Amino acid sequence: MTRRLLAVAVCAAMLVLGGASVAGADLRPPDLTPDGPLEADPVFGQHGPMSGHLPATSANVQVVGKLRVHDAAEGIISDVGTLRGYAYLGQYIPGCAADNAGGAYVVDISNPANPREVGFIPAHPGSYVSEGVHAIHIDTAFFTGDVLALNNEICGAGGLGGVSLWDITDPLAPKPLAENFGDTDNGTRPVVQYHSVFAWQQGGRAFVVASDDEEQNFTDIDIMEITDPRHPKVISETGLLNNWDPAVLAPYGNGTTNFNHDMTVEKLGNTWTLLSSYWDAGYVELNVNDPAHPTFIRDSDFTDPDPEFPAFSPAEGNAHYAEFDRKGRVIIGTDEDFSPSRTKLTVASGPAAGQNPAGEFGFTTPISSLPDQKLNGPTVFGGYGCNDDVADIPPPSVLGPLDPGEEAIVVFQRGPVNDPNHDHAACRFDEKIQNGLNAGYGGVIVANHHNGAGGGAFPDAFICGSGNPRAIPAICIGHRSMHLMFNRSADYTIPYPVGDPGDVEPNPGDLGPDVSAETAFDGWGYIHLLDARTLRELDTYAVPEAKDPAFASGFGALSVHEVTFDPTADLAYLSWYAAGFRVVDFSSGQLKEVGRFIDEGGNDFWGVQIHKTATGERLILASDRDSGLYIFRYTGPRP
Repeated sequence: MTRRLLAVAVCAAMLVLGGASVAGADLRPPDLTPDGPLEADPVFGQHGPMSGHLPATSANVQVVGKLRVHDAAEGIISDVGTLRGYAYLGQYIPGCAADNAGGAYVVDISNPANPREVGFIPAHPGSYVSEGVHAIHIDTAFFTGDVLALNNEICGAGGLGGVSLWDITDPLAPKPLAENFGDTDNGTRPVVQYHSVFAWQQGGRAFVVASDDEEQNFTDIDIMEITDPRHPKVISETGLLNNWDPAVLAPYGNGTTNFNHDMTVEKLGNTWTLLSSYWDAGYVELNVNDPAHPTFIRDSDFTDPDPEFPAFSPAEGNAHYAEFDRKGRVIIGTDEDFSPSRTKLTVASGPAAGQNPAGEFGFTTPISSLPDQKLNGPTVFGGYGCNDDVADIPPPSVLGPLDPGEEAIVVFQRGPVNDPNHDHAACRFDEKIQNGLNAGYGGVIVANHHNGAGGGAFPDAFICGSGNPRAIPAICIGHRSMHLMFNRSADYTIPYPVGDPGDVEPNPGDLGPDVSAETAFDGWGYIHLLDARTLRELDTYAVPEAKDPAFASGFGALSVHEVTFDPTADLAYLSWYAAGFRVVDFSSGQLKEVGRFIDEGGNDFWGVQIHKTATGERLILASDRDSGLYIFRYTGPRP
């Protein structure tokens, strides 16, 4: 049974594809219950593991209940939110395959031992939900009730970005309040895509903050007032290169890729404090007493050399998500790192000759597994490498005969983003890499785009995102390296100039130099314990497998993802992708693992939230990307 039959068909007569509301939609499917053991699968999209899993394990953690959604598939679940006896699970990119849209599953968890899927809230056609699943109660002069805030990213034709708000006061009959709203540069462009959202009430007013995918480095922290949730409005945009001193945020993590990934807001003393996880720039605190005028307070610095992998400098970085503990004394920040290796890229000749900054994708064939343990050979530019651009990819034969041990290597560019010469949506890294493999290449390089380079502020910034397994080695590089490799002066104009005057960008078929890439194991992503008042690092922790090169491939992504705090004790709960669900004690000022769980067949946990039952017990919800929802009880010692 397709999701469209469950949700969209019942309200099709009221759905206006231009983004108008679905008034009073009844989105309840038939009674759906779990159907057996949960198996972890390879993943799809930006997040998740490559293949395989760790063995089942459990310590001080009890499974209270679990739910496999009716259309469970690899990587279909994203984040989890909860409010008043219900959980909301984001439907990620794979949901678009069924009906060109994602959305959010509604799950009744009033009986935690028997969670039931009871509805679905559809996203706009061509859009999906990722990190942004946040449910709160608001009480303003304009609205009193429960609100679910969802982010929107684009997965297909007709997709729209923005934030969507749903009235979930009656979770069995959600009603749209406002959909696909956000930054449009005063109506001059479609609404930007947002990767995450967080909503809060501040006195008699309510707000939502969202991470802008399309203005990274610049104004990628967008705050919108939702005091009247039917008429939201953007009230501020802030970010590194527009409002803060880049020198203050330096030094940066490995890759120098800076962007707002996620946010939370808490009142600390008299200060409403927005905590932004700003990737390689670290964790950033902003004063939002006046949300229309946020001001910079402080940021963290990554310890150098890397505290968990001291052979490497700088530290990996990748500040992904963070929260304050219940007393506002400490922060736990999660560094998401899907590439367990540090890459050395050498360009043989031309303007880029010498060593260039680079990383290795964590879902592709490890370079260390090649017979000579290096990716090396001649290069050719292949354009964007998306499915829309396949015709631009030259055949490997243009590179001529290869020497023994060499690979034919195609270079693609990340995106397209803000490039009017290519009017299709940006595609995933794994889509580009697969198209390189399909074309017959032995290796792929993906270069950053103008936005990722901060308009030239960070010319060597590189990012190796995650995706579905690909049977080909691949690395990522900065935008400057791409230009120099193809004998161009580097350009970072945003948006890209129409028609590429002066032939600044390389053209598909342009031949580049020989390159050679080698790697060394530098581990998976881990967590930081920070003093909330100074952002000084107190401790770090990585699960043992994340530090063991034997687990560099074949066991899924062993990076941490998200964290939430126990409301009554110095405990934190973590979703650690294929490394499962983890519990840490921080009462001593250091991080100590005190609980863990991985199911038979493995897990792939994305989101984690606290749920308070009708009897007052506090349980933990975790979203498994390939199946659905787990409900845990921590049974170990409480500090």
